[in-house]
Amino acid sequence: MAVVVALAAPVGAAAGAPAQPDDDVRELELVAQTPTVARDGTYEARVRFDGVPADGQVRITLHDRVRSRSELAQSMDGDGLRRDMHDVTAPLAELQTYPDGSRRVAITLDPAAPLGVPLSASGAYPLEIVAQDSSGRPLGRLLTHVLVEPQRDDESPPLSVAVLAEIGAEPALQPEGEIELDLADLAGDIALAEVLAARPSVPATLSIVPETLDALNATGDDGAAVAADLQAAASTARDVLRRPYVDISLDALMAAGLDGQVAGAVERGALLLSDALDVDPESSTWVADPRLGGDGMDALTALGVDHVVVGADQVEALSTELALSLAKPFELVAPGDDGASGLDAIAIDPGIAERIEDADVSPVVLGHHLLAELTVLWLEQPGVPRGVVVPVDGSVPAPAANVLLAGLEGSQMLDATTVDELFATVDPLLDAGDSPIERELLVDEPERMSRAEAEAIVGAWQRLGSFAGLVGADSPRTGAVADQLHLAIASDLPAAVRGDHLAAAREEIDSVVTKVSTTDRSTITLTAREGTVPLTLRNEAGIAVSVVIHLDSNRLEFPGGESIELTLTEETTRLDLAVRTRGSGAFPLEIEITSPDGGITLASATHTVQSTAVSGAGLVLSIGALLFLVVWWARHWHKTRRSRKLVDVDELDAPPAHLR
Repeated sequence: MAVVVALAAPVGAAAGAPAQPDDDVRELELVAQTPTVARDGTYEARVRFDGVPADGQVRITLHDRVRSRSELAQSMDGDGLRRDMHDVTAPLAELQTYPDGSRRVAITLDPAAPLGVPLSASGAYPLEIVAQDSSGRPLGRLLTHVLVEPQRDDESPPLSVAVLAEIGAEPALQPEGEIELDLADLAGDIALAEVLAARPSVPATLSIVPETLDALNATGDDGAAVAADLQAAASTARDVLRRPYVDISLDALMAAGLDGQVAGAVERGALLLSDALDVDPESSTWVADPRLGGDGMDALTALGVDHVVVGADQVEALSTELALSLAKPFELVAPGDDGASGLDAIAIDPGIAERIEDADVSPVVLGHHLLAELTVLWLEQPGVPRGVVVPVDGSVPAPAANVLLAGLEGSQMLDATTVDELFATVDPLLDAGDSPIERELLVDEPERMSRAEAEAIVGAWQRLGSFAGLVGADSPRTGAVADQLHLAIASDLPAAVRGDHLAAAREEIDSVVTKVSTTDRSTITLTAREGTVPLTLRNEAGIAVSVVIHLDSNRLEFPGGESIELTLTEETTRLDLAVRTRGSGAFPLEIEITSPDGGITLASATHTVQSTAVSGAGLVLSIGALLFLVVWWARHWHKTRRSRKLVDVDELDAPPAHLR
């Protein structure tokens, strides 16, 4: 039968703390429990008592609530537990058994119920569950917390809790063009995506690496299924943050003068997220990279970012020590900057960050520890609107994330929200003059890029612009080059790997450029003043290529223009170029084939044009010269004839006197 563990001794009775188990320890596993319970409700837990004998016993001890986060941390280790509010022992055999072998433990908090446990305040109450043998010897111990809600008419604002789910892997695209994405390495992220997809009504903020999403969609059915889960997780109750295609160092790129590459990477990432998840990415919030500095803050301002989430160790400690947790935004200031940056920021709570990394407890207990941490954080100032960001990623066990979301969904003390909404509802922390408190960024070793690397990247992007004009901005070939160039600016990338990605981009461009050619040289003879010059172009790239043919000659005119725009759709294209000669003779015709913007030369050739045609001016001169010769000859002939008529014929025929 089921046993509701009720009051076995007066409240506050010194029942004595349960003895610690000896070396013969049995595993007690918390399978599930009520996330939060009303003051008059019933707390239930399902516990697996593996290895505990059938005649064993279960001792349940509920301790008084913790009064601070430091006490909470101690209680999670089983230390510093306060007085017993409830202590009872029940036979294991009398606890209800579930199909999975777990047993039901329940405590009623309704003081009007028979043996109900009256609790006068909301909060986190440590609960010990100890398995014993029939003689009372402890065999195993489990420690969790009963989270008690305030009265239903309590109007205290809840603690705003923005779950920030970060999902992504190292870049999958390799310089060789292969995609190396092992889904086994993404097991934690995949499980987290499934949890988020299963609870779409719980507000949260998703930060998904676009390149990972791109790789998932390119790795077959299994990857597509994960992408589908991410699309389901990006429900209407959630924000998907805009982020660059791959993780980049804003400071390194800005310092290298690669502002355009920053904007391009963010634009590419946002477009991919929008297309793959059918969302409009949230652009006003940014998750800072670990080495964010002043240059990076300038980049964020240029990108239109208003809110930044930073790590607790990224900002200076507050000048005035606060007894309570911050749990409020502040003004983020660049290193060495005396003025405010204009960026609101919130830091990850150190206690939350430490709790998330606790690997010594089971996933379900970890989830409830997070809820307990948030509950006590709310209790520090229950009348003041405050908020925290809870980052979860693939390293957080899926059951823990599921417990967290379930607890937020039904809590009166905790209100699930998005990061952007948190900034809208929680006022910043103010100083004595009612001005937002400023905290300066602490940058250890900012990432830097060499001048040679930066120049190579700029040159590669310029060449890509020309290439896009050749094959089209929407061409898969253009996208393939762009992806390699985006990978080349990823953060913490060794120079050699960066060079490999740049080389891959050049090779992809050259695979098209080198396939366009024309006849190197030839000799063309023109017999008339106007004629045509034949030109043959070859395109072996397998895709249409848009080119411009540039013509140049100092003795030819081109009625169709010196530049001809043309799209090469066939492997062989033949043209007849209309020309007009300026004279006869032999002279060169220079032909150059380039991209539409002239940035890439695909081919060039020099042809010789021989013209045997006579121009109009030459014809006039020739006729004039001929007439001159005719007139001269006629006059010479006439003069010679007159001279002969003046001489006596007999005298001409007779021999000279001295010969007679």
